[in-house]
Amino acid sequence: MLTTTRRGIAAVAVLAATVTGLSACGSSSPSGDGTPKGVVVSAIENLGDENALTFTLKLDTSADDVKRLAASGPDPSTLTDAQAKAIADGSVVLAVKTTATSFKAAQSDPNASKKSSVGFTLNAGDKPKLIEVRAINGDLYARVDFQKLASYGDSDLSELQSKAQKYSSTLPFLKPALAGGWLKIPADDLQQLLKASGGARPAPSIDPSRAAGIQQAILGVLDKDVTATKADDGGDLGDHYVLSGSSRVVATDLVNALKPQFAGLPGFSEAFGDANPADVPDKNVKVDVYLKGGKLNAIKLDLAQFASPADAPAFNGKPFYLELDIDDSASISTPSDATDVNLGALLGGLIKAS
Repeated sequence: MLTTTRRGIAAVAVLAATVTGLSACGSSSPSGDGTPKGVVVSAIENLGDENALTFTLKLDTSADDVKRLAASGPDPSTLTDAQAKAIADGSVVLAVKTTATSFKAAQSDPNASKKSSVGFTLNAGDKPKLIEVRAINGDLYARVDFQKLASYGDSDLSELQSKAQKYSSTLPFLKPALAGGWLKIPADDLQQLLKASGGARPAPSIDPSRAAGIQQAILGVLDKDVTATKADDGGDLGDHYVLSGSSRVVATDLVNALKPQFAGLPGFSEAFGDANPADVPDKNVKVDVYLKGGKLNAIKLDLAQFASPADAPAFNGKPFYLELDIDDSASISTPSDATDVNLGALLGGLIKAS
């Protein structure tokens, strides 16, 4: 796939994280001042007043366009019709819910993690719910539709099924797992696993003061580096606002602003230590934001903006949108038929197999 597409996907991932982070607490930003930028920032901040949100990330394009782009660039690949359709019509869904009155209230609640639920779903074209993960009251649930997943790569599950049958007495959860059933790892077992792996200390978290600092850093960059205008063509998506700015300037200021805020968090140095904003193309990039009833409804990014002169012909002069939809509800239920995973037996089996 084109380097352009990977850059765009990374940009929207950052965008989604930014939206989620900005919703956590209040701020002294240009919100409420009536300007296009103030209206957008206010809508983002108001997400924190909700107690349930669902973010859906998807492509707004065709399977033919996905195949053409995959076959372009320095690292071309050939997709089957089924694979291209799975990508073009697929989506990634993140749902979050808290029993606190709002996400803002949950942030200052020491027991918020016990009152929160998170759901992740990977949908692939006409085969929805390919992968699902849910964290509910500290327990972890997961399922994978291995049959559908294998069909995209012509994989054979017979060997795995034979092993599941062979170890059915010691690892009874393998068979339901391969059949696409739900598995459950209880919260206590997860804690024991952390302790066994040397992670006895509590999982790192972002405290309210650090979260506020992150939010202010992001809003500072938004205020300084990004311009906003209101358009008249929102249609069914709602009121249309266009945010624009230099991709390299925004990346540089974001990295400089966020490094002090994330300093000390495990994994941050390894993940972002080599981040070099100078590698980001210096282009004026536009992001389309849509509001309905004053609430954030959708964010769209045209990946074709990131195309180099060599990549541009692959887009056929057409936009290639990555869209993030936001809904103020979330469905995260506890699976009633989940099979408990015996972590001790699983780890013991892995050691014997190695």
